[in-house]
Amino acid sequence: MTLDGITYLKEEPIKANQAELEAEYLNYLKRSQPKKYKAMKPIEVQELCKLKAEAAIREAENLISTGEPDFVAWPRARRSIMGIESD
Repeated sequence: MTLDGITYLKEEPIKANQAELEAEYLNYLKRSQPKKYKAMKPIEVQELCKLKAEAAIREAENLISTGEPDFVAWPRARRSIMGIESD
């Protein structure tokens, strides 16, 4: 399916849970923003990951409630909230 110029495959992960999204954002932060990651205290990193994951879940659920297919909503939420490209 192509939407907004992006082709989505139904094989993409549909839904991620809180822990998966937190881990995903932590890996993204370490890899893409190492200076920011190293400058933060562990509790700050944990809170940021938690907030990003919660925001991504809310965004995906909001998109789904407006009629967006879940296999489109979850990758879009990852990109918009977390800045992460889904695999």
